[in-house]
Amino acid sequence: MLDTSCELKLGVAAADVAEGMLTAEIGQIVSSIKNGILPDIKSLFMKKVKSNFSDSDDEARVVNYFNCFKKIMRENGLVDCFDGTDGSKEKCKRLIACIQPEALKAEVKQSVRFTHKPAAADPRLVFALIVKKAKEHERQFQRLKKSNANRGDDSKRTKGGTGKTAVGRNHVGTDKKRNYEGKPPHTGVRQLRATDKPSQSSASSARGPPSPSPKCK
Repeated sequence: MLDTSCELKLGVAAADVAEGMLTAEIGQIVSSIKNGILPDIKSLFMKKVKSNFSDSDDEARVVNYFNCFKKIMRENGLVDCFDGTDGSKEKCKRLIACIQPEALKAEVKQSVRFTHKPAAADPRLVFALIVKKAKEHERQFQRLKKSNANRGDDSKRTKGGTGKTAVGRNHVGTDKKRNYEGKPPHTGVRQLRATDKPSQSSASSARGPPSPSPKCK
């Protein structure tokens, strides 16, 4: 392939090609637009550039993110599109637009707009800003995770105490039921037993009215 390329594009044999000629040709190939067709750069990077969340180190994730951006840029011959002052601004814009997650992207965009304006045209400043915000997000996430874990432990302890109280109440109710077994509940009215003698007033009421006096007959 090298022989054919040198013969057709450079017009010389591969053995006669100088290193400088090859370097210039390779640079031209890399920087040229793929197939001479300029793609939709915005949608291309939004679709292809992804953050690798498998790496636990924040800075390493950002480095991989920039490498992914550069790889797509070279594969599609867009090196010249991001060259110079205007190209650097567009590169920073695309780098910020593809940040994930959305909360991190929103913070970086706001910082570039109001407090870190030079980062809008310098990819190195964009890199440093993303790393800084990513570490802040990680610390916030760990604090929230710890807070939720502590809240969950407190909730378990509260539920455990309530359960013991309920068990105690059930136990008392069961004891009361046991006391009632085979015995009528106490109603406040004394119940007569067979051996109890009725009172005199009760006996008189049971005999009925007195008979008339003999004098009245």
